[in-house]
Amino acid sequence: RLSLPFVRGNFPCIVRVSEKYRLPLVLVCLSLTAGAALIFGTRWGVGLSPDSAIYIGAARNVLDGNGFSVSSYPGEFTPVTQYPPLFSALLAAIGLFGVDPANGARWLNALLFAANVFLVGNLVGADGKTAWASLFASFLMMTSVISLKVHSMAWSEPLFIFLVFLAFFFL
Repeated sequence: RLSLPFVRGNFPCIVRVSEKYRLPLVLVCLSLTAGAALIFGTRWGVGLSPDSAIYIGAARNVLDGNGFSVSSYPGEFTPVTQYPPLFSALLAAIGLFGVDPANGARWLNALLFAANVFLVGNLVGADGKTAWASLFASFLMMTSVISLKVHSMAWSEPLFIFLVFLAFFFL
């Protein structure tokens, strides 16, 4: 209970959170803030580069039934062999719901950014004794210019970072 000098009696707390769940709850809030900030920052579309054109083009060709390929000449398709296929496959899976792969990359990378911020905090605070270090690490991940740039582009790096952090988490 919280006692305030200008209120008669005691003012009950609205939400009581167990100490065990405080850090994960704050990390979830930071992660959601990071994801929302990335969605807001890419409101005119995800960043594109030559690599992005390959990933998005391959996803569109998978959806059109042309396999994991890109258009080399009008009507001709070249198989994509030098780019990782998982990111394009996820974009194609999102495209099955009627979402354009370029817009799907924006939402997927925002989700991955939120997940990466959360995982960084969990990895640093895994011992349960370093809550401030955990929050600081998540904050650094969330505000890093490099991290923001990587997650705002239609690249496969956010997915790779997520999978590496997830492997460390389960290790």
